[in-house]
Amino acid sequence: MSKQNLYVILCNLKNPQLITNPVSRSNGNPPELIRDKLDISDDKSVMLITMGGIQDTYSFTNQLPLFSDTFFIVPGGSDKISKGENFVLLLPHRPEYYHPDLINSAYAVISKIGYSTLAEAFYTGCSLGYILRPGFRESDQIIPYIKENFNRLLIPESEFYSGSWMIQTGELKAFP
Repeated sequence: MSKQNLYVILCNLKNPQLITNPVSRSNGNPPELIRDKLDISDDKSVMLITMGGIQDTYSFTNQLPLFSDTFFIVPGGSDKISKGENFVLLLPHRPEYYHPDLINSAYAVISKIGYSTLAEAFYTGCSLGYILRPGFRESDQIIPYIKENFNRLLIPESEFYSGSWMIQTGELKAFP
């Protein structure tokens, strides 16, 4: 066998493609434990609003009490833990609240488009409210995936920060 033949055998020149579901961290605790730790009553649906661990300022948090049938969890939404009747604003990277567990406890996630949050939401089957990130290198691949695999609601960035999207939370609840 010549060296050239050996090269072809060892280094297949085909362009292999791996097609797989998203890869994510798995959740560790059941939703009931998260609800209990955060003192969420059984009559409330849970919605997670996240920017993927990035601290942000949310001017709409004063509107959260208007949606009393929903409990909002907002990681990175405050520089100190702040809790109301139907919301909790958490410090970023709080070790007692593992992000995949928070996602697993929610019927919907509102998030910027990003791979890890998308992958974690995929496995819970929750609805997704997503904020576009123009120019973000993952966006071109992620948007078609969201459209094909999620019950979804596109939220323009300006509507997200103003809070005007919140009147559409019922659409996210109406999804199966």
